[in-house]
Parts: sequence; structure tokens; C-alpha cells
Amino acid sequence: MRITISVMVDSLAGAGGALQKLLELLSSYELKATFFISCGPDRNAPLLSRLRGADHISSFSDNLHAIPEQGHEIGLAPWDPVSWRQKAAVAHRQWISEQWQRGIEAWRDLFSEEPISHAASDFQVHPELFRLELHSGMRYASDTHGKTPFYPLMINQHSSCMQLPVTLPGIRELLHSDAVTDERIHEEIYDTSLNRLPLGHHWRFVAGQDDLQFLEKMIVMWRGSSGEFMTLAELAEIAEESQPHQHIVGWNTLADGRSVAAQSLQG
Repeated sequence: MRITISVMVDSLAGAGGALQKLLELLSSYELKATFFISCGPDRNAPLLSRLRGADHISSFSDNLHAIPEQGHEIGLAPWDPVSWRQKAAVAHRQWISEQWQRGIEAWRDLFSEEPISHAASDFQVHPELFRLELHSGMRYASDTHGKTPFYPLMINQHSSCMQLPVTLPGIRELLHSDAVTDERIHEEIYDTSLNRLPLGHHWRFVAGQDDLQFLEKMIVMWRGSSGEFMTLAELAEIAEESQPHQHIVGWNTLADGRSVAAQSLQG
């Protein structure tokens, strides 16, 4: 069983103490993950933080730098994640481009390098996003739900920047599912992961939102079944050799009512 864990850090809560505890947990299991980091404002931050000008996620620079320092892989997430969730799917392409440029510039300021990958907050996408990922030289992106690595097509916008979709349900989704009790969330994720896919499964954890107890339970269960953990960059290398196909990107409705970008398996 091949397992990849990616982590969204797109809030002040996710970049603060929650991130420190998450890194400690991963270190205790000697496990490497892929982190996608927003560098702009958290518009859901407490008013006092906003008044003090401390509402930018990049203000937790020490915590964010600790991610690559501890051997984890890092990638770009939207600059203004709250606005992205609300607007990206229906925005004008100019707004998408402006958000992208702000994110790239803030990333350079924080990490002094170019990002090599991108993941969209809450799986909200736009055809312009796929164009920008391609022309910015991203090695891969992870903006969608799906089953297998693929090249995206959305409203006549092609991209040869490979998508590595999330294949397993998230904690927030299952917390709102009538079919799964809170006590069985980790079992539901694990059971779904037993449905074999050619290149394994990819699960996303949202720092500051998802409970760390679920992450630890998943690590223990996958380790107990001889799961092989890898980063998304390592998965991308394997996926490139499998010659992924092009698939249309559409929308899927989750149990919690959210519409998220999803791979169409019809191609």
C-alpha cells in the first residue's frame, strides 16, 4: 500500500501552535509529508490580529521555515485562501492572475526560492489556474479530487502540469456525513484506502482545522498494514513514468455540501 500525506497550511491557526505539534508528531514517526503553504492574509483571523497587522500567515516565519528544515517538501497554496475559497471558481481570469502573482512574490520573500508545486485551497479551481501552473514551471499540482495522476482539461484550457489528486475523503467531509460516526472516521478513511489504486492513495490534512488524533491514528493503521509512505514529489516521479492521460476537470459535491474540483474518469 502506497500512501502520500499532504498538509494544507492556509490559516493563522494552522501556521501557529498546531503546526508545531504536527511537525513533532511526524518527527516521532520519522515520516515525511508534503506541505502547501499560504503566505498572505487570513481573513478569518481574530479582529485583534488584523488590527495589529499580524493577520498574514507568513508572520509565523519560524514555524514555516521549520517545515523544510525538518526534511519535508513544501509547495504553494493561494495567497488569500479565504477569498480564494469564495471567489476562485467564478472569478475573472485577471483576479486569478493577480492572486497568483501575489502568492509567488510572497513565497519568494519568505523562502528565497521558487515554488515547484501548488494546491488550491478547498479544491477551488479555474481554467486560468491551470494555465498559470503550466507557465510558471510547476513540476506538479494537487488541486483536485480524483483516482489517478492526470493532465487537466477545463473549458478548453489544457495543461501539461500533472495533477496529483487527493483520493481519500477528508476529515471535515466525514464529520458532516450521516453515514459515518465521528468515532469511525479513521476506520472509514482506512477502509477506503484498501481499495487499491495503481499508484496508491493520497490523503490531505488541514493544519489548524483537523484534529491531530486522526492523523496519528491513520499513520498507525497504515504502518500496521506495511504502508509505504512517500512525498508528492516522489509520487510525481513515479507517475511520470506511467504516462498519465488527459482528463476533464469537473465538480463533485461532498457530504458536507461543498463543491470541489474533481477528475472525470471518462477522459
